[in-house]
Amino acid sequence: MDQRVEKNLKQMRGFILQEAKEKQEEIESKAQEDYYVEKNNLFEAEKEKIKKEFERKQSQISVKRRIEASNRTNAILLDVQKRRNELLQETLEKAMRRAAQDSKNKTQYKILITDLIAQGLAELLEPNVLVLAREEDLDVVRPAIKDAVAKAKKLIAPKVIDFTVAVDENERLPAGPDPSREGHSCCGGIILTCHGGKIRLNNTLEARLKIAYENLQPQMKKIYFPDKLQNEF
Repeated sequence: MDQRVEKNLKQMRGFILQEAKEKQEEIESKAQEDYYVEKNNLFEAEKEKIKKEFERKQSQISVKRRIEASNRTNAILLDVQKRRNELLQETLEKAMRRAAQDSKNKTQYKILITDLIAQGLAELLEPNVLVLAREEDLDVVRPAIKDAVAKAKKLIAPKVIDFTVAVDENERLPAGPDPSREGHSCCGGIILTCHGGKIRLNNTLEARLKIAYENLQPQMKKIYFPDKLQNEF
């Protein structure tokens, strides 16, 4: 009887130990499996973190390079634009110097003054008008007034205005350009005034040249800066 009990107890102990061993192996296997899963998850998470950080830095570098390239391009364009403006301004200044020089040809200049006065009268449509001129132009302006009035009457026909036009003896336009003299200068032309100077029509050569300059800028840009050259920038 005792031997049978002992045998049964021994079998039970063996069974329990076997169960414990199997359970231990199962726990160890599960723990190892969980360890590798967690390790892999951590690895993937860290890899993704590194990837995103790399992409962020790459994006920053790309943005920085684009900004630097844009700044270089803008600097070049600003330099080109500055040179364009300088060339256009030089053209205007050269035209003004040429106009001042041409005003010394009294015969041709009288024709121009006559036209400028006539056009101004036709635009103002005022009966009493004063003419402002340079001191050196008075010998041209005074005799031109009569012809200008006759021409203005033809321009405004069928309207009829009895123009009374005279040189303003109280005010003069600045003298022509002179390197030895400082201050404002005038290339030529005239200014018409009426109603006590409240209305002024500027027909100086500077004013007319500036109007022509503004109107001709597109054509001048094409001459100075062909499309092929502009496209390079």
